[in-house]
Amino acid sequence: MSFVPLLKQALKANPYYCTEQLVSKGFPYLLFGENNNSEIQRVTNIIQSRQKSDGEIQLYPGNHTTRHFISLYALHFLQEARMRGFVVSENVLKKIGNYIKQEFNNISKLREKAYALYLLTRMEVVTTPYLKKVDAEVAVLVKKFTDDQIPMGG
Repeated sequence: MSFVPLLKQALKANPYYCTEQLVSKGFPYLLFGENNNSEIQRVTNIIQSRQKSDGEIQLYPGNHTTRHFISLYALHFLQEARMRGFVVSENVLKKIGNYIKQEFNNISKLREKAYALYLLTRMEVVTTPYLKKVDAEVAVLVKKFTDDQIPMGG
């Protein structure tokens, strides 16, 4: 039995549909060549409609809690959808990209910063300044880890 139908069934049964769930629902259709263009475009349209004026994508309509991962995940889906010929506003993509650039220093998790670097690079943004910041953060963590691992005493 294929994994894709099981995943789609599980996601279809979810009644809440926050942005993260919408993207998770849309990715199998998009990436596994499922011929469900209307569902992909519907998810794409909903995600675009959840964009705030600063470019952030809301978790739920009217929700003002900032969650960087949601905007990153939504951007990834919209990039993939556009590459496959679905209608995605260039303005929406630019606004999310600008939001990520402006918020980069406020993203606390290194894995989310790495994801941001990947997505910005796909947008042909020069990410060298951001990469240098991540490199400095990693160097601090490595030093802390190695310092913690040195046995005390003799």
